[in-house]
Amino acid sequence: ASPGDMVLVPVMQLRFTHDKIRPIFRKGKHRGQPLYELVNDLFRGVVNPAVNLPPLEIYFHKGVWRSLNNRRLWALKAYMGLSGNFQLMVRAFISTSSPAAFREKNTTHT
Repeated sequence: ASPGDMVLVPVMQLRFTHDKIRPIFRKGKHRGQPLYELVNDLFRGVVNPAVNLPPLEIYFHKGVWRSLNNRRLWALKAYMGLSGNFQLMVRAFISTSSPAAFREKNTTHT
């Protein structure tokens, strides 16, 4: 896969790029909503992660895929744990960010 490609990836394999995650969405369809509302919508089946969520932007760094959409990833991981669906797949696109731009965004060191 190359930068800009759309892929289907297991949520279990994705890592965060920020060491802290704020509890409220700042952009997009869920703007202003707490993260737990998306988790509840996923759990109730109101939101299908493969259909209703925008693709995550991911970047391959130090041997793992990292998501640049940390709040959505957190909600997906919380849903995965609550539902027991450890095979959960999500749409993602491979970031076209330069290595320098990614390093600037990446505050996680694990």
